[in-house]
Amino acid sequence: MPKYKKGKKQVQEEQDTRQRMSDQKTEMYNSSIRSLIVGGICFVLSLLFNGSLINITPESGTAADVLLILMKSLFIVVFYTFTLIGLANAMELRGKPSALREVFIIGAMAIIQGILSLPVFFVSLIGVILATLYLWGVQVRVERY
Repeated sequence: MPKYKKGKKQVQEEQDTRQRMSDQKTEMYNSSIRSLIVGGICFVLSLLFNGSLINITPESGTAADVLLILMKSLFIVVFYTFTLIGLANAMELRGKPSALREVFIIGAMAIIQGILSLPVFFVSLIGVILATLYLWGVQVRVERY
């Protein structure tokens, strides 16, 4: 039996705080699921286009060829970014940060998708490196404050 009784107002405030925290965690979990779904959709689209299951062959050296390379690379970079964000958010909700191993595995999955076409591979590699540096920079900046 506690020495001091908590007032009804204080008990209600604690319950409200717990409810808000629970709602916030649920929303964060749903957000990470949505990010993983977007990453999965981009993964499937990337496999369809980069694996030549959907074959679009514009004339060589045209603007359509450049747009096709950019589109294929964009699918790869968006897959990498959203999958990394979704996985990192889910891991953080579980109480442990994502390891470097997961980042390398997702990065390897992203880079391997573009290996059939040299221009797509290099544009994707640059995009994945830039996305990694951006996410690392944002994380460091948030941890400082």
